Amino acid sequence: MKHKKQHWIPESYLKAWCDSDAPKNHEPYVWMISKDGSASKNKAPQNIFCESEMYTIHGSGGERDLTLEHGLSGLEGFFARLRREKLSNRIDLVPDEKSQLLLFVAAMKARTVVQRDHMQNQWGKALEMMDSLAEQMTKEGGERFIATQPSLSGSEESLSHEQVRSLAEKPMQNSLFPMMISQVELLAQMHISIIGTNTSSSFITSDSPCVWVNPEIHKLPPFFRHVGLGQSKTEVTLPISPEQIILISWNEQNDGYMELNNDQAVEEYNRRTGCLCDKYCISNSNIRKGSWFDSGIEPEDSWEKTQAKQCKS
Repeated sequence: MKHKKQHWIPESYLKAWCDSDAPKNHEPYVWMISKDGSASKNKAPQNIFCESEMYTIHGSGGERDLTLEHGLSGLEGFFARLRREKLSNRIDLVPDEKSQLLLFVAAMKARTVVQRDHMQNQWGKALEMMDSLAEQMTKEGGERFIATQPSLSGSEESLSHEQVRSLAEKPMQNSLFPMMISQVELLAQMHISIIGTNTSSSFITSDSPCVWVNPEIHKLPPFFRHVGLGQSKTEVTLPISPEQIILISWNEQNDGYMELNNDQAVEEYNRRTGCLCDKYCISNSNIRKGSWFDSGIEPEDSWEKTQAKQCKS
């Protein structure tokens, strides 16, 4: 069956991290490093980060709709060419190329197993609530249930019980492209920088490589610590290759091509990638650094410490 094995991290994307020191005539491989940094193994890009029928839409008659898979494949091909022909050569992008690049960045956030499981959990809770309500309504009388089937109401439209069930069971098939488009609408308003490294350190990537970070989120109460693109301090990073990483932010100074001249700055980006991976980081060599997985210590200006100081005073 064609296109049954579907990657959530594209094979073409991962090829940039193939170990250049691999034995001759050996199948190219990357290094997979466990999230705690305790173990590593080499694997060919085509054999990792994939699931059977992850994006396939199945019709009522069992037919396979590969619209999502083919759409993502086209986007992957575009990115591979852009990386090879322009990004690696520090050539400025035209507006259409920037738009497509942002769409790729959004896809790398929305298409992963982590995101799929998160959506499944969120819609699953809504479905449980609606199932419970439907059961209660059925006990009160079939006719009343038919007349008032439960739904979730939003600002513009409501979702039926079956629509919520479909979202909970197949979040990728129902939500992937809308989620990407909603992200791009905000990303397009931000500033894009392509950061290279002039040091001995290389950028790593992961099984969840598009990272959203708000360096000041610790100042907020725990309930509000959800990073969003609309927050003025939010930074989005996506490794392009061992030599480059994309940085998208609201900072006007972050535009165009930039170079890092010290290892510490490179490793700080790697720390973001490592700490926020799901299960594995990816490197182009069998080198593991503890700093990649160091979540650090609680800052002195965190909300908790600030509250504690105020209580004491």
